[in-house]
Amino acid sequence: MNIVLLIVFSPIAFLFIRFCHLHHKWKRAKNSWRKENAQVIQVRDEERSFDRHTRTIKVITLEYEVEGNTYTSDLDEDDALFAEQHVGTADTTTIFPVYVDPQNPQKIMAPISGCGVFFVSSVLVFCVMISLLLLLPFFLSNSKDKYPSKTKVAAQSGNYDAVVKFYTSGGDINIQDESGNTLLMIAAANNHEQICKMLIVAGARVNLHSAIGQTALDMAIIQELEPIVALLRKSGAKTADELKDNF
Repeated sequence: MNIVLLIVFSPIAFLFIRFCHLHHKWKRAKNSWRKENAQVIQVRDEERSFDRHTRTIKVITLEYEVEGNTYTSDLDEDDALFAEQHVGTADTTTIFPVYVDPQNPQKIMAPISGCGVFFVSSVLVFCVMISLLLLLPFFLSNSKDKYPSKTKVAAQSGNYDAVVKFYTSGGDINIQDESGNTLLMIAAANNHEQICKMLIVAGARVNLHSAIGQTALDMAIIQELEPIVALLRKSGAKTADELKDNF
C-alpha cells in the first residue's frame, strides 16, 4: 500500500513543487521587480540537452534600459512558457515586456498571461485534490480498524482474520494501549496461539514491557499456558526478571 502511494504521489509531488516554484517566482517578480519593455534584437534556434536527448528551442535576445543603463539578456521558450507573448513568434520588430530584478538587471522574467496564471493555479489545486482523494481511502481503511479498539478486542477474542487485516493494512503490531499492552501480550494472555504465531512472524517484539512491567511471557506463565510459554521461549521471549538480570 505504501509503495503504491509512493509511486502515484511521485509525479504529483514533482508537478506540485515545480508549479509552486513557478508561481512563487512570478509573484515575487510581479510584486518587487520592475516591468520594462524590451526590444528583441536577435532570434535564434539553440540546441539544448535534456537528460539523454537533445531538443531545439527558440531563444530571443532582448535589449532594455534600467535607470539609463542598457542591458541585454536571453529569454527562451521554457523561461517564457506562460508569457503574455510567445517567444516563437517574436522577431526584431517585437517589443517584449519583461520583469527586471532591480538588484541584478541582467536577471529577467517574462510576465505570465492571465491564461498562464489560471493554468498554474489550476495545476496546484489539481495536485492537492488528487492527493486528498488518494489519501482518503488510506485514512478510512485505517480508521475503520484502529488499535487498540477493534483490533484489541479481536486479539482478546481470537479473531485471527481481524488481526491479520490490521497488520496488512499498515497497522503497527507493536503499538501499546493505555496499559502498555501489545497485541502479542493480549493474545498470549488469552491463549490464542495462532495469533501469537502470526504476530511473531510479522515482527512483533516479544520482550516489550506493559505499564506494570510484565512481558508477554510473564502473562502466559501467570495464566499457566504452557503452549504459549513454549512458543514465546522458542522466539526468544524472556520474563521481566530475566531481562533485568541481563543488564
